[in-house]
Amino acid sequence: MTCYVIKGKCTFECSQWQYGYFIDDEDNGEEVKWKERKEVELLSKDQLGFSEGNDKREETAAPQDAWYKITNTGKTDLLVYVVDADKAKTLSYAPLIGIGRLRMGTDGKGIRTLIAFHDCELDCKYCINPQCKSLNVGNKIKYMSAKDIVDTIKKDELYYLATNGGITIGGGEPLLHHDFLINDLFKIYGKKWHVTVETSLHVTPWMLHDMSLYIDDYVVDVKDMNPEIYKKYTGQDNNVVISNLEWLIEKGKADHILVRLPLIPGYNTDEDRQKSKQTLERMGITRFNLFTYKTNTYKK
Repeated sequence: MTCYVIKGKCTFECSQWQYGYFIDDEDNGEEVKWKERKEVELLSKDQLGFSEGNDKREETAAPQDAWYKITNTGKTDLLVYVVDADKAKTLSYAPLIGIGRLRMGTDGKGIRTLIAFHDCELDCKYCINPQCKSLNVGNKIKYMSAKDIVDTIKKDELYYLATNGGITIGGGEPLLHHDFLINDLFKIYGKKWHVTVETSLHVTPWMLHDMSLYIDDYVVDVKDMNPEIYKKYTGQDNNVVISNLEWLIEKGKADHILVRLPLIPGYNTDEDRQKSKQTLERMGITRFNLFTYKTNTYKK
């Protein structure tokens, strides 16, 4: 959770970048001072004078022409950074595999730009983007700000309009970055183009619920509806996948869902896939993409 202090008021958003931090030189929890720093330090809540969960706090010591970012690290400490107001729209950065422009026929209708995010909760044996797991192994990651992403997307706006295309968010599992997408991309820059999401739906339900307000079409990779096959292939249960899919259908999104059903050598058979298709049809899904994994191409 992140709090931007703007002219004395806090608003919660998500961010992953830093420019400076907030420090209490007196160390008495009463008077605070704001200083620009090059290195990050962990400070206690008492030093910060910030009450967790209080989104109405006013910081009278904060200069009115700056933004202050207070980030809860999930432990007992907070990180606080100082940013010039002119840089407000470039505060937040997201870990990207990359951005693919002028794509057609693979990521939704029309000409599209694919924004591929790092991170995924699954451990698929033939993952097409194994680098999406690199956040967990300490590799160098490419971060892009919301502004940089929008600047790249809008270069092809005429193509979107001419072909009924738009943007596709994929990965990795893009819904894991719902805070960045909602608070830093859509809320600041608006939803200007058709949005398709490529997702496994293996995410906490409220992530999907919040993001659904900004998504037009869904490409859902369910792998296989058989829980034993799914777990053997991904290392995870598929209960949340089915639950999230049912929620979308209940919300009237069935016609906006394309389900990918792969034939996975060594894990399922064509008979298994047909059973999955029949189960999904009974749920209300009508659009499918049936294909076979090329195991000599996708290696762990």
